[in-house]
Amino acid sequence: MAAGLSLYAARQRIGRRGFKVRHGVLIGLWTAVHSASILFGQPVFVDSRTFAAVAASACALPLVVGAVLERRRSS
Repeated sequence: MAAGLSLYAARQRIGRRGFKVRHGVLIGLWTAVHSASILFGQPVFVDSRTFAAVAASACALPLVVGAVLERRRSS
């Protein structure tokens, strides 16, 4: 059911031109930052609240930038 809905939604022209590329790049950046924070944080910064706060902010940054840029283009 979910695969069918995803296929249907992917074929609809509901987004603006270039959104898929920007979304893919931002999710790729988020994946890289999140993976790096896990790979470096697990062995080095065990039980570090400071590292957790910095890593969470760094992980959120690409998505916040994307949201701000998208808001500018849509208004």
